[in-house]
Amino acid sequence: MKRKDFISAIITSTLGANVFPNIMSCSPSQEKIKGLKNWAGNYVYKAEETKFVTSVDEMKNVLSGLKKAKALGTQHCFNNIADTAGTQLCTQKLNQIIELNTEDKSVLVGAGIKYGRVASTPCFCA
Repeated sequence: MKRKDFISAIITSTLGANVFPNIMSCSPSQEKIKGLKNWAGNYVYKAEETKFVTSVDEMKNVLSGLKKAKALGTQHCFNNIADTAGTQLCTQKLNQIIELNTEDKSVLVGAGIKYGRVASTPCFCA
């Protein structure tokens, strides 16, 4: 791929993500959506709907009313392993550091946290 074509593709992808955020990624501003894509935009999830849970208790409540569900992480999968015919539960809002043990240099985190946030925690930077 020529440099000019590559730059054009990147700009188009970036603009698409900004103009159509609900289609391109897990959008925290939405309660539920359909037709979500993985981060690269090359796979469209077939789930009937995607719900964005904000706590473990909320996830338990939502799960109790569903027949078929699957958790959705950071959408880095290039195939259907994270897909379901039922409901996806997006863990993006479960992104807190729950427990930080500086003595053992260990951390307990929510399912939706990204590696960069954990790695930049002062305990792990030293």
